[in-house]
Amino acid sequence: MSYYLDPANPRHDPLDLQFLYAPSANYVAAYVSSYPSHFLASPLKSTVIKRLQQSLDISPSRWAHAESPKQDLHILASMPRSALLPTNNRWSSSPLSLLPSKSTNADALATLATIFHGPSKQEIINYPPSSPLMDTTHDAIWKGEAQAAYALYYLYLNHNPTLFADLAHHASVIALREVALAAISLIRSIVTANWLPLGPTSTPTDQEFHGALPPTSLAEQGKGFLAILSPPSLEYTLPYLLSPAQTFSNLVGGVGDTENSAYRVAMSKFECLKEVYNRLKVFVDEGGEEGKEWEDVVTTLRKKVDEGPFGGQGGEVGGSEQGKFGLVGLFFQTLISSSNLVVYSTTF
Repeated sequence: MSYYLDPANPRHDPLDLQFLYAPSANYVAAYVSSYPSHFLASPLKSTVIKRLQQSLDISPSRWAHAESPKQDLHILASMPRSALLPTNNRWSSSPLSLLPSKSTNADALATLATIFHGPSKQEIINYPPSSPLMDTTHDAIWKGEAQAAYALYYLYLNHNPTLFADLAHHASVIALREVALAAISLIRSIVTANWLPLGPTSTPTDQEFHGALPPTSLAEQGKGFLAILSPPSLEYTLPYLLSPAQTFSNLVGGVGDTENSAYRVAMSKFECLKEVYNRLKVFVDEGGEEGKEWEDVVTTLRKKVDEGPFGGQGGEVGGSEQGKFGLVGLFFQTLISSSNLVVYSTTF
């Protein structure tokens, strides 16, 4: 592992380092993901975090235009999420704080998507809360990862309030297809996130989490799809998802790679919109009085889903303005009347 953890060691032959750096990084990633409990209790944890802080501390121009630090991002995405939580309420102590959302690349956005989504659904075992099996190591690890994902998302968002403005911009630039698709994938990972609320015995505890937030922080939602329907995402993400798909089929040159990119982005965008609709609909159907407050929003989203991925274009490049702003305006009129819109909450 030393070829990754200590590449400047003079004992390393430069030729060996060139060929063994990536395999060494992959070994570290496999270790931290396969044995999270052992990693969290070992001295290697601080060494890996220090190495990530060094390797990910690069300029915005390098993030956007230079070769992506793929090995470092792979390790970051493989680490237990609790290892990425800040220490002593210092957000800068987490290597996650070094990942940009504005001047960025597809690999960085994919890493954020993995971390914010939480543990995979395949790992979920649904036991009743009173069951003694809830205290098993497997379920305790899953629960801790789901709570840490929730905390990391809101910590990152509060320290990077332009996240969704940046994502909507990246997703709209279909000429940079991979970045656009990664931005949409990040939005979808939040919509489908597996989160659990924090408590007095969680890691972090609810008190520790709020202590790491800025003095004035954003209101929190316990479910990812509700977070997308709340500020600051609401102002940028929903107008993007509800806007007509971009197309370049009527430009000189015919159907080529640009058209293929437009199609792939449009389909990814539509699948993301469907996830929001499907999850909100289930919430409305099963959420009792709280769910009923979102019934009009579900109706509005259903209209857009029924149009399909290329509905409402009006034959114009980028879609018709009437189709774009008519449905978006209707959506915001619906949300304005909802009591769920709380923009800021102050933590003490």
